[in-house]
Amino acid sequence: MIVHSDAIGSMVFFFVMAQLVSWLVFHHRPGLPIIFCVLTCDTLEQAIDRAGLKGGNKGFEAGLAAIEMAHLSRKLKSANSSSATAKPSPRKPRRK
Repeated sequence: MIVHSDAIGSMVFFFVMAQLVSWLVFHHRPGLPIIFCVLTCDTLEQAIDRAGLKGGNKGFEAGLAAIEMAHLSRKLKSANSSSATAKPSPRKPRRK
């Protein structure tokens, strides 16, 4: 038996949208760090709570995560480029 309500419909919509957006970004920009934040609020009270009152400001938290990810990505790129341009150490010849 399938029970359908607005709550179940909202959850299905959220999962479909999250999967679609994730798939599109991953396939069009592979290797790009992604911060994905969607608030699904049923009431104005929930939206206000998630915007900073009771549950913390979820949008601000996602923004901070994106900034941290950008800094980390930049550090990793510079570390990889400096190690790729470094000269390899000379190897000793092997004895036979």
